[in-house]
Amino acid sequence: KAICPLVSLSVDFYVRVFVRVFDSAQESKEVFLKHGIICQSVNVPSYSVQPIGRSHPKKNSFLPAHCEISPSCSQTGGRCVIGGPLWTDSLHDRAFVVQMMEELDRMQAAATKDADDGSPSAIPLLFTSRIRGILTTVLEELDTVLFHHLPTMAKVLHCCVPPSGSFRSSLLRLGYKVSLTHCSKDGLKTDA
Repeated sequence: KAICPLVSLSVDFYVRVFVRVFDSAQESKEVFLKHGIICQSVNVPSYSVQPIGRSHPKKNSFLPAHCEISPSCSQTGGRCVIGGPLWTDSLHDRAFVVQMMEELDRMQAAATKDADDGSPSAIPLLFTSRIRGILTTVLEELDTVLFHHLPTMAKVLHCCVPPSGSFRSSLLRLGYKVSLTHCSKDGLKTDA
């Protein structure tokens, strides 16, 4: 058995993960390549991710990964702690999220039509705009493993929290990719 995450959400203190489970010996073996461990600095919000496995370049087999993480923080030289395992592949199937948004549109149109007809079977779709906002943010998110919390970064640097838009613009001007994250209004995903 193997899994493929369709949508993974953290909303209102709940984590919801919708996955597709399927039978495939090859995919089951490759799940090993989609996990890693995290090395987090104890002094600053800096981290690195170490894959757990790697594929053999010539054979159709998988091997443990070579250790690439230093036991000390690359920025401060301080101690690091290890956590995990964690999923390092994509958390969302973008095609599935698009289908969800299309279905939401269809349901909303049907509910509006039924309400206009005075049909008692019309079920109003509550929270439609919130669901659409979350799904839109999910579609725009970068496929990075974790996100950065802007107020925490400012606290470490002993400075005021910069406006999120200005901070994102600065990263874009420097050539990095950046996006918001669905799970924190102050969170950013970036390849910087």
